Amino acid sequence: MRTLSLYRSTCLTIAVAALATGCRASDSTEPTRTIVPVESVEQLYAAVNNPANAGSAISLAAGQYVLSVNDASGAARPNGGRVELQRDMAVYGVKDDRTAVTID
Repeated sequence: MRTLSLYRSTCLTIAVAALATGCRASDSTEPTRTIVPVESVEQLYAAVNNPANAGSAISLAAGQYVLSVNDASGAARPNGGRVELQRDMAVYGVKDDRTAVTID
């Protein structure tokens, strides 16, 4: 599994060359992916922790996604708050704006 560490001292900025990469139906050499839209850190955790999303493309809306060990109610998050992607999962930010999405 690929992991984004909760304890990183720097922010991870996700750059996108094209949101459609890996999602184009017209290119038969690339797999078709389900796109899972995400607009909040809670949606990000829900998307990456759902085994049904394996192979999907997570599309992050502009914003800052601050990772935490516990959710808003104080319950512990899976994987100690780390974002661990499901098998063959991809994460994309905002097209043509590499500063629009930050995971901290």
